[in-house]
Amino acid sequence: MLFIQVVLLTFFTSNQNDNLQRIIESFNLMNSNEIISHFNESIQISIDGKTYSENSYKSSILLDDFFNNNDIDSFNMIHRGKSGTSLTYVIGEYLSDKKIYKILIFVDTKKNGNKIREIKIDQKE
Repeated sequence: MLFIQVVLLTFFTSNQNDNLQRIIESFNLMNSNEIISHFNESIQISIDGKTYSENSYKSSILLDDFFNNNDIDSFNMIHRGKSGTSLTYVIGEYLSDKKIYKILIFVDTKKNGNKIREIKIDQKE
């Protein structure tokens, strides 16, 4: 019985890590469609202090606008952590040709995978 519990825990942890890695890679690819496929039921996006609570379609347009105006040089994950048992956060640095942005992604950890709750994008000064 203990063996089955360990296997299931390993499977869910591995699946959640893979899912989180896909979220991170989608920022590197500037793929808003992949990013929104990981959205929670409700999503909040903040870009340079302006906060939006939109549906997936409008959120995709917001992300596309950001990506189109800030062509990527690289996206680097700086830190990843947990808050409690059900919230994971990722801090990344998005380098564009002209600017550097700090991106904070809050992800709800669920049995069926990680779902993005909130994305904050702020230009570093």
